[in-house]
Amino acid sequence: MIIRSALLHHKESGRWLSFREPEAILSTHNVREVRATLSEVEARVESEGLTAVGFVTYEAAAGFDATLPTHDADAMPLLCFGLFRHATEVAAPTAPDQGVGQLWRFTQGAAAYRGAIAEIRALIAAGSVYQINHTTRLQGVVSDAANLFAEVAAGAPHAAYIEGDSYTIVSASPECFFALNGDVIYSQPMKGTVARDADPQADHAKRDWLAGSRKTKPKT
Repeated sequence: MIIRSALLHHKESGRWLSFREPEAILSTHNVREVRATLSEVEARVESEGLTAVGFVTYEAAAGFDATLPTHDADAMPLLCFGLFRHATEVAAPTAPDQGVGQLWRFTQGAAAYRGAIAEIRALIAAGSVYQINHTTRLQGVVSDAANLFAEVAAGAPHAAYIEGDSYTIVSASPECFFALNGDVIYSQPMKGTVARDADPQADHAKRDWLAGSRKTKPKT
């Protein structure tokens, strides 16, 4: 895969940044090369003042810990990054007035879905797990990925559009997995977590709220 261009929404500044004409593409399909490829990305960003835009798939997990199970990788790289010299601030993407009208269909049948949910509820009730994030897939023929992005990315704090020669990634994520600023790593908390407080009394109040919150408790 060759990343041709990218469009990212920078949440802190509210700017849309366009990246074009990468100076290099670093990617791998080999799980044994995941760490080395990421190290090369980091080294070139720091030594050459470049910006890396790309992705790391779930299937790359075994490259960090061989005990983590994943599905067999397909034709998509385990990770791929374009290295860019410059970014240009652009206007926010605008969706067509009539909408995209994208049609999707579930890849999982109703019976299989209900069975999976029943199994998850049973596991939680038995105390075997605290939470399972059940996901399913939607499939559809996308005629215009850029217009689809403009429609779904409206209001998304961490929107990203990565156009490649064989794949295009349309992301409208509301969450920040992590952000690195110097020696500080920031991660937006998910359900069941809350930020700590330097004041012990306020910290205990947050703990008590978290323990009593219905939203953060597993549902059976």
